[in-house]
Amino acid sequence: MPTTDRLTALVLTAHHSPNAGRTSMEAEHLTRTCGLGQNTLTATLDRLVTVNAVGAGTFEPVTEDVSWARLTRRRLVR
Repeated sequence: MPTTDRLTALVLTAHHSPNAGRTSMEAEHLTRTCGLGQNTLTATLDRLVTVNAVGAGTFEPVTEDVSWARLTRRRLVR
């Protein structure tokens, strides 16, 4: 995985609520923290879902929130 994808997975892991099936945060905060462009956010989430780093991830343009499902315990760095 690209470095930005691994960093994004790490940030999502750090912000995930252990008692919730889904967690959300502001897209601006996530992109700023991970050094992502707003236009690359959806593609990054899609890649993380593809490699099972997150169960599901969505960007809601109306609320400008990113939400994701419980993370798997798969190792992200080889």
